Amino acid sequence: MNIYVNMLVSAAGVFNVIDTINIVLLVVVLLLYMAQNISAIVGLVTKPKKYPEAKVNHRYAVLISARNEEKVIGNLIDSVKKQNYPSELVDVFVVADNCTDNTYTVAKNAGAIVYERFNKEKKGKSYALDYLLSKINEEYADKGYEAYFIFDADNLLDKNYIKEMNKAYDSGVKICTSFRDSKNFGDSWVSANSSMMFYMECCMTHQTRTRNNVGTYVSGTGYYVDANIIKENGGWIHHLIIEDIEFTVDCAIKGYKAMYCADAVFYDEQPVRLKDSYTQRLRWCKGGHQCFGKYIGSLIKKIFTGKNKSTCLGLAVHVCPAPVVGFFWIILYSIITFIEGIVMDGSIYAGIGNVFSKGLLILYVFAVCFIFYTIVVYAKNSHRMNVGLGKKILYGITYPIYMGIFLLTSVVALFTKVTWKAIPHVSNKSIEEVVK
Repeated sequence: MNIYVNMLVSAAGVFNVIDTINIVLLVVVLLLYMAQNISAIVGLVTKPKKYPEAKVNHRYAVLISARNEEKVIGNLIDSVKKQNYPSELVDVFVVADNCTDNTYTVAKNAGAIVYERFNKEKKGKSYALDYLLSKINEEYADKGYEAYFIFDADNLLDKNYIKEMNKAYDSGVKICTSFRDSKNFGDSWVSANSSMMFYMECCMTHQTRTRNNVGTYVSGTGYYVDANIIKENGGWIHHLIIEDIEFTVDCAIKGYKAMYCADAVFYDEQPVRLKDSYTQRLRWCKGGHQCFGKYIGSLIKKIFTGKNKSTCLGLAVHVCPAPVVGFFWIILYSIITFIEGIVMDGSIYAGIGNVFSKGLLILYVFAVCFIFYTIVVYAKNSHRMNVGLGKKILYGITYPIYMGIFLLTSVVALFTKVTWKAIPHVSNKSIEEVVK
């Protein structure tokens, strides 16, 4: 009897230690994401930063990397040509990258300066951008472009987009991202939730960080980069499968900040099918893991020694694979708490109860956060969701589920070889059809 009691006491001690570890991990997770939670609150109650009227209209080059985008690229170029900004100060460059359709011809007829690139070994947007920049440097260096805008072929620009971004550039902002609205919010629950994710990014992360003069990040499209940064780098040198985040991290380490202009609005086409969304996000997650492995040492060093401490801290959290660690710990801790229930109470039902009461605590925290984020997104962007009340409610319910899938995708990416794959773009709406 005494032996059995001693075993129970020893087991209880072990389980108490594991419970303590769980609490410590939970606190670490909360601290890591505390800034994002605070950003949500600040973004909910504050307005975006306003830039003063520009004293100078600067000269820009618009860069578009396109692979088999004949259906959409003409509308993007048309929206650039219709900007409320001096047309002589904006040139549009397109690289038709490994195309097998009429992207080259459509872009040429729309008024862009177009190059064709065929390279099956070095595939992806980053290599196409580097090629395009080298051509501009060879043939148009005398134009004196002060910054480069980067867009995807499926984008559309509000008529005041460049005018608003020029305010930021004239204010001294070297890297600037903008508000990403949706071309096809109501096409499916996937496109709606994907759109909401970018709404969340803009109103919670970009807006709050910029108001507090903390650098944010650029994500794929809808941003500009000062030409001198590109010159210092020797072209586009970032070739991980998420070249945008890699570029941002590298710039932060070098002392540059990416900021945000909420008044510059562009429209992006979101995946309609879950399969396409998963493919896209799998690449993003894999790229995040790659960035963490390549840059975390430098980021940590700059957090303590650099002049860009807050920016580097935010980016370190952004690329940190916390969802992966959390996922495996939830599984391990759930198994342990199940065993604890059986050992201490002698019942399988006690084990199951233990899992739900203790083992899923971290998961509960994530769920509460995502529900809160959903409320913030709706509070700030409901007017942009061009669907009826019923669908708004449906998409609000499914948004935490969608984000949960994104977390699981981060785990899958850890064990999956991921290469760049094209996401089909079929929404050939003009800017007039989107902005009514």
